Amino acid sequence: MSVKSMVRGLFSAASAMLVFARRQDLLANDLANATTPAYRTEVAPVEAFPEMAIFREYRASRAYRGQVGTGAFIGRSYTLWEAPPVRYTGRSLDVAIEGEGFFVVQTPAGQRLTRAGNFVLTAEGVLATPDGHPVLGEGGPIQAVGVSEAELRIAEDGWVLDGQGQVLGRLLVVDVADRTGLAREGANRFQWTADAGPVEPVPARLRQGMLEGSATDVAATMVEMIAGVRAYDAASRAVQAHDRMTEALITQMGRTS
Repeated sequence: MSVKSMVRGLFSAASAMLVFARRQDLLANDLANATTPAYRTEVAPVEAFPEMAIFREYRASRAYRGQVGTGAFIGRSYTLWEAPPVRYTGRSLDVAIEGEGFFVVQTPAGQRLTRAGNFVLTAEGVLATPDGHPVLGEGGPIQAVGVSEAELRIAEDGWVLDGQGQVLGRLLVVDVADRTGLAREGANRFQWTADAGPVEPVPARLRQGMLEGSATDVAATMVEMIAGVRAYDAASRAVQAHDRMTEALITQMGRTS
C-alpha cells in the first residue's frame, strides 16, 4: 500500500469517527428530551468533505494536494417540524397549539419562541414558563393576580379569563416565514434570525388541558445509537490499522535508508 493510500484512508476513517460522534450527540439529546413537551428532533446530514477544505483546515502544502481522501463531515443540523401527538393532561395551564405558530416568551436575552405550552403562575401572578419567564399576550405579560390556577380558562382563540369570566389578556401566537432561520436554544426555545423573515401574529386554535408530546421515537433512537456505536468502533479500528501500517512503513524505510 502506498503512502498516498494510507494517508487517504486515515483521513477518511478519522472523519467518519467525527461524524458518528456528532450524530451520537444529537441522538442523545433527542433521547434526553423524550418526555419534553413539544420537543422537535434535530438531524444533520452527512456529506462528502471537499478536498480543498481539508487543505485549508490543515494548511497543507500544494505539493500534497490529491494525496488525502475527501472523507466526510456532518452538515448543519436542522429541526424536523412535523407535529408530535397531542396528549390530554387536564391541567388548566397546559395549552397546545393546533396548527402552525409559536408562543412568545420574554427572556433576559430578548423574546424567544416556543411550542411548549406547559405554563405556570409565578408568585406575582404572571403567566410564565416553568423557568419563570413571562409568556406574552398581545398587550404584554398576562397578569392573573389573585387568581388560582384552577380558575383560569384559556379559550380556543387565546383569550385568558378568570373564574368570573373577566378577560385577563389574549395569548400571542406568531409564526415566521422560514423556520430554517430559527436557532435552537435551551429550555425548548428558539431565537429567530434575519433568515427567518418577519415574525407576525397568526390565527391559531388553542387546546386547554392538552400538551404536545415529544417527537422523539425512543425505540428508533436507541436503535440508531447502537448502530452509531458500532460504526464508530469500525472507523476507530480502521484508524488503528492505518496507524500500524504507517508505523511499519516508516520503520521499514528507516532500515533501508
